Amino acid sequence: MKNLGKKRGVSPAVASSLLVVLAIILALIIFLWAKTFQSESVMKQGTEVDNLCSQLQFQAEVITSDGTLGIVNSGNLPIYGVVLRKKGLFGTSDIGSNNGVVTQGGQLVLPGESNSVPIPGFSSSGVSAGDTIIVTPILLGEDDSGIKKAKVCSTGEIEIEAS
Repeated sequence: MKNLGKKRGVSPAVASSLLVVLAIILALIIFLWAKTFQSESVMKQGTEVDNLCSQLQFQAEVITSDGTLGIVNSGNLPIYGVVLRKKGLFGTSDIGSNNGVVTQGGQLVLPGESNSVPIPGFSSSGVSAGDTIIVTPILLGEDDSGIKKAKVCSTGEIEIEAS
């Protein structure tokens, strides 16, 4: 017990420095965590893809006899692909393989053109004539670093009846 009075604690300057460093590290962690909630913007022709989705104009037809998708693009934006979902009593389900996504190389259909493409895995999807199909277009844009990204346009989706 005689050495108890000679021990010293951490100096106030060191304690304050450690506290500041700890606060900076904590702020950095919170900043990086919060940054994950910010969605990355995908641009096309200098405009965000989300804003272009409302400008899409297209018609689509699912032909059940041969499992093809016919699509006519009457707008001025190329459609990269579509997502096909069958509307049912208890919600929606993807049509075909590949989570319902139908693409064809670079662009599915250019502005003012039409195209007919097979739907991968259509035979096992259980779609028959008269079923309601939700067709959601996909646009291709670039992120902030110039990497091409596909963006599903839920605001531009249409409902059709399979024939």
